[in-house]
Amino acid sequence: MKKEFNILIVDDDIDEHFLIQTAIKEVDYKIHVLSVYNGVQGIDYLLKKGSYSNEEHVTPDIILTDLNMPLCNGIEFLRELKSHDSLKHIRVVVMSTSSDSKTKETCLSLGASEYIIKPIMTSVYAGIIKGMISNYLLKSDITPV
Repeated sequence: MKKEFNILIVDDDIDEHFLIQTAIKEVDYKIHVLSVYNGVQGIDYLLKKGSYSNEEHVTPDIILTDLNMPLCNGIEFLRELKSHDSLKHIRVVVMSTSSDSKTKETCLSLGASEYIIKPIMTSVYAGIIKGMISNYLLKSDITPV
């Protein structure tokens, strides 16, 4: 069986979206990228609410979220995401400029798969994405495209 992987980027920095999309081009899997620009939009997209209620909906396999965003920060987004049974299985990578160990510990305790410190090179993003997809493939009978 072949699988297309879906990645949701939740970040208010448009340059970060570009960097992640550049990294995804280095990954040898078919990946569809979804982009939103804050945690409120992320939750609305995932729950098919607000301006996303009439859009075609794809549940992401991986979410890359910034920590510091307006309206709903990464911790609030993660807490809300993991409170929904239908969403809590999604792997989440929290990205931040903060190296504060308490913040990292909070994110991991809320269910983040990884916590990485910005700035991040495209090769690091590509490595994280490849690792998560490889882990996903090991736990299933799905083969890459």
